[in-house]
Amino acid sequence: MAQKGRNLSDMYAGQQATLKTIQGSEALCDRLTALGFLEGTRVCCLGAGPFGDPVAYEVRHTVIALRRADSIGIEVSVS
Repeated sequence: MAQKGRNLSDMYAGQQATLKTIQGSEALCDRLTALGFLEGTRVCCLGAGPFGDPVAYEVRHTVIALRRADSIGIEVSVS
């Protein structure tokens, strides 16, 4: 059963989820949308840097690294 109310920053390496919403500045939302962060898109957490930041995610066959501060505003549904 899918969990609700989780953020991208809560994911661990190897975990997959579906993107729900993006909250943050207009510039951040526009940039993430341009990179393929769209509602309903599958995302996989690949792992974090040596100090836990940034975290790498695979979205639409592309690896994207985000700071945890930016990933907190991205709501996902973990399956």
